[in-house]
Amino acid sequence: SCSQAINQKSGFAYCVVSDQIVARRRKRPGELEPNWLKSSERIQAIGRFLNNKGIGNSSTPIREIRNQRAREKEEKERCDQLQLSKKITQKEEKSEDLDLQIFG
Repeated sequence: SCSQAINQKSGFAYCVVSDQIVARRRKRPGELEPNWLKSSERIQAIGRFLNNKGIGNSSTPIREIRNQRAREKEEKERCDQLQLSKKITQKEEKSEDLDLQIFG
């Protein structure tokens, strides 16, 4: 977990894990202590920090985020496909009705 500190002079919020600063961001206005509770924000910040430092297995958090984004994108595309196929079906049904009217 992430113990938190704000450097009053620099205005940076730090996320410290086992005596090592793993993430840093600007202090938000009116913020007394940093809020790293949004895990995605923390993961991104830590990932960025580790990547900048070139430390070990730094790609994991970013990979997790990318995977989630990819899943969300696939979900949206599937949804869009469904909508599209519904529209096409409706159009086909309408055109069948027209055919019946013409020949009926």
